[in-house]
Amino acid sequence: MKNYYILCLVLLFGAILTACKKDQEAEPQPSLAGEWKLTASTRVDEQGTVSDRLSVDISSGAISALLEKQQADCYVGSRLLLLPDSTFATVAGSACTRNNTSFFTQSGTYRVLADGKSIVFTGKTTFSVKTFPDATIQELTFEKLQLRYPFVSPVDKKKYTVTDTFLR
Repeated sequence: MKNYYILCLVLLFGAILTACKKDQEAEPQPSLAGEWKLTASTRVDEQGTVSDRLSVDISSGAISALLEKQQADCYVGSRLLLLPDSTFATVAGSACTRNNTSFFTQSGTYRVLADGKSIVFTGKTTFSVKTFPDATIQELTFEKLQLRYPFVSPVDKKKYTVTDTFLR
């Protein structure tokens, strides 16, 4: 009788343990790989002034304003292609002039660092290999990617922190 009691307890605990155990399927995680279209790009200078890189005021007529406008034309509608084999390409927006397109369109490799939040781009051109500043992944969902990175403007030589927002 005592063995029967122990057997019943073992079966009861076994039933409880297996009843509580549920198959937990891992939720799918968003991937960097894919085609991302730039929808917003802001920059903040060292004084905290925020500006929109996709719309530039050229009312001053200064040469620097015209150069900024040409850069903005390349950013509007531009795309970032991140492939599963850790290669990337940037494609200039359709309003980008032919002269600027060659400078804007780049390709190379990327890698996500161990922290899972930093991404390093290494671009290849005909003449050199260029490492871009590390970008920090601010947000990554199935539909949205937001990157933040330091930037020195070739136009005014100022240092900025840029935040780019992309949608699939």
